[in-house]
Amino acid sequence: MADMTQWDMTTTHRIYSLKSPTNWVEVSKVLSALQHDKDRKALGDHDDIVIVEAWDDEIRFSFEVKRDAS
Repeated sequence: MADMTQWDMTTTHRIYSLKSPTNWVEVSKVLSALQHDKDRKALGDHDDIVIVEAWDDEIRFSFEVKRDAS
């Protein structure tokens, strides 16, 4: 019989949200914040790390926060 191991895992997502429609300056602010998070190693390096979703009245930019981010 196999030994079973169980644990709980919590995932944290950081979400930046803009009202839609918005202007390029506000989008640039989010991109700057995301670059800052990347520089602090809060997010990884692969191309699809940030998810962009269009909702009815907002645009969301989100990513999973790495555990070792400060």
